[in-house]
Amino acid sequence: IMDDLLSRKVGGAIFRGSAADEFRDIRDELIRRGVPFATVDLVNDAKVGIGVACDNRQAGYDATRHLIERGYRRVAHVTHKLILEYAILRHEGYLAALADLAPSAEPRVITVSGQAPDENAAVLDEALSAPPSQRPDAVFCVGDFPAMEVLGSAYRLGLKVPDDLGVCGFSDSAVARCAPP
Repeated sequence: IMDDLLSRKVGGAIFRGSAADEFRDIRDELIRRGVPFATVDLVNDAKVGIGVACDNRQAGYDATRHLIERGYRRVAHVTHKLILEYAILRHEGYLAALADLAPSAEPRVITVSGQAPDENAAVLDEALSAPPSQRPDAVFCVGDFPAMEVLGSAYRLGLKVPDDLGVCGFSDSAVARCAPP
């Protein structure tokens, strides 16, 4: 890919995404070849080029704090497998907020797939159908799509949001605007 791009005399590159390890290899090659680049939503630990990114760790902390400040005590984190940088950082923020603001709370992680809605429904239904004293009373979701899936499970199980379950998504994407008020 790199040779193809450079043969077209590109003046620079912009990278967006969450596959930090893949980006590092390309970034190192661009640096070696002297090609300028910018990043969007990637942590650029080489401190070369320019970039803009969300502080995903702080955002995870803030979202979890938001739920705790509203009185929720059994806050779970609904996330994808912790392999993508943004998911890892949001999870670290979740854990830090629990440690700081609700130290007696036990971290609860509910892992969903980005590609298997039926599987996700079963996992979420199981987690949310536990007896009230054992199930999460709130969830911080890694993104808006998992938050919509949580809302679907809450509806199927007769849980009222926010009375029985607090739900916090992430990104304010178009899918979030489809959620019922």
